[in-house]
Amino acid sequence: MNFLAHLYLSPNDSLVKAGNFMADWIKGRAFEEYPLKIQQGILLHRSIDEYTDTHPIVLQSKSYFREVYGKYAGVIIDMLYDHFLARYWLNYSTINLQTFSNRTFVDLLLHLNVLPMGVKKVIPKMISSNRLVSYRSLEGMRNALELMSKHTSLPAHSTRAVEIVENNYKELFEQFDTFFSTAIEHFYHKYYDLWNENNYKR
Repeated sequence: MNFLAHLYLSPNDSLVKAGNFMADWIKGRAFEEYPLKIQQGILLHRSIDEYTDTHPIVLQSKSYFREVYGKYAGVIIDMLYDHFLARYWLNYSTINLQTFSNRTFVDLLLHLNVLPMGVKKVIPKMISSNRLVSYRSLEGMRNALELMSKHTSLPAHSTRAVEIVENNYKELFEQFDTFFSTAIEHFYHKYYDLWNENNYKR
């Protein structure tokens, strides 16, 4: 899953949240150099990725995009699932998405000193573009994919990706909703000791 879903599944602890957010920039056992709660956030992120990448519903969703994107179909699903979460946010949270986004970036800025340089460069761009909230629209998803294709090896087929989503929107959302409900339960119970109060609708 992408930024929004990872952050949603983070406990309301700013250090754990920072670790989850920065995890893609930390390779191998380098996480051991960080404070304990940062480590917990990094390991939580990795656990979310493993759970998502091997889940049969996610594999089913990927099949819609495999012909066009091949091995990068998972990247499209990461973005698409963030779109669904953002668009139907109040199905899953008791606070609105803008408030969640604002609180998240305040939490991250509190720990700017421990974040890798790559993360420090990303955060201002995400704040200025209101990135987490922008996922609500398919245009926001298209823009994010186009940005990724310019800076990564992701194929530049964002228009085709959005067409596939539009043509299969109901089925793909139902897959996401079923998967995400199970993910919430899984990570709430697996990492119960990390949680304080949370914003989940339970």
